[in-house]
Formats: sequence, structure tokens, C-alpha cells
Amino acid sequence: MDAIAQLPLWTAWLRASERSETTVRLREYHVRRYLNGVPAETDPLDLEWIVGHLANPRWKAATRRSARTSLRVWTTWLHRTGRILSDPLSLVPPAPAPTSVPRPCPDPVIRRALLSSSTRVRAMITLAAEAGLRRGEIAGVSRSDVIDERGGASLIVRGKGRRERTVPLTPAAADAVARQFNSVSPELPWLFPSKGSYADAHIQPIRVGEPEIVKVDETSGS
Repeated sequence: MDAIAQLPLWTAWLRASERSETTVRLREYHVRRYLNGVPAETDPLDLEWIVGHLANPRWKAATRRSARTSLRVWTTWLHRTGRILSDPLSLVPPAPAPTSVPRPCPDPVIRRALLSSSTRVRAMITLAAEAGLRRGEIAGVSRSDVIDERGGASLIVRGKGRRERTVPLTPAAADAVARQFNSVSPELPWLFPSKGSYADAHIQPIRVGEPEIVKVDETSGS
């Protein structure tokens, strides 16, 4: 079985199941990244290989849980549709979600980050700090989400479970969003368009907040 060739069918199934486009992209990203790292002579459904991938010591617990969920949804689909005889991930118990403690970023740190960041990163920081958006919500902002009103700008935010809410933007946030849109081709709808395999899509939520994104932007000036 060519696992990579099966991905378009699987993503179509996810969309037919009313998964949000952000979720579909994230699940496919995790599975494709896993498959691209499997040597040609190795069975991608080998349990030990999957466990080794998920045991990446560089990952945080949240990253590991998200990747495991994506792989589990994928292997469950392969099993239920008769493409494989058994689901290897059914043998791996789910990891308990740790109790998280809020860790607000201090205002001086935010101010320093804004002063030293590119237009792109500044928009991300402002949407998080002043509008309260999560990473997935920041990644998926589009031009049609911005509402210009007489009293100021607002943003339609699409959160988890397809829930929508309207968030008023502070003048600083509205300015940061406008500057970032000005740096993006008017033919693209996304505030943060993808530069990878999906040129017509927005970046993955995992890209928002990664240290690497700041380093790249600071050196390229983009």
C-alpha cells in the first residue's frame, strides 16, 4: 500500500466528516511529515517505528499529543476502510493531558519583542497579546475576517469546534494587521499565507510562535 497516495482520500474523508479546514491541514501535516521520514524499506505502519517517531525527545507534551491524534485518526481510517488488517496505534494508550498553568507573557517582554520583530511577526504578537487569539486562530486569519466599522476595526475569529466570535481590534492591532496584509500579495486571502506545499493555504498553527520563525524573519527582513 502506498501510504502517501492514500492521503488525498483520507483528507476528503475528514472534510466530509465536517472537520474544519485548519484541522484537516494540521492532521495531514502531521501524517505527511511522519511518512516523509520513514525510509523506503520500512513499513510505515510498523508499531515500533511509529512509537519511535512519537517519542521524539525534542517535542513538548502538547506537540506529541497532537501528532499522536493525527496518526491515530489516520490509522483508524485505514483499518475501518479495510486498507489494513489491524490498527497499530490501538496498542498505544493515550497520554493523559497535563494540568496546564497559565503563563502570561510580561508586558516588558512583549514590548521588546514588538520593537525587534518584522512586520509579519509583529502582527502575530499583537493578535495574541492584544486580541487574545490562539495560535490556530492567528494562522487562519483572512482578509474577509476583518470588519472595518466607523468605531474601529473588528475581527471574526474562528476557533475550535467551528465556533465564531467577533473581537474588537485595538488601534495597534488593526495597524499591525493592515501592515501585514500590505506585505502579502493581494491575490492571496490569508494574513499569513503558506510558503510550502500549499501555496493557496495559510501557515500551520505550529508555525506561529516557533523560535525559528523569528530568526528567519529577522535575517530576511520579510
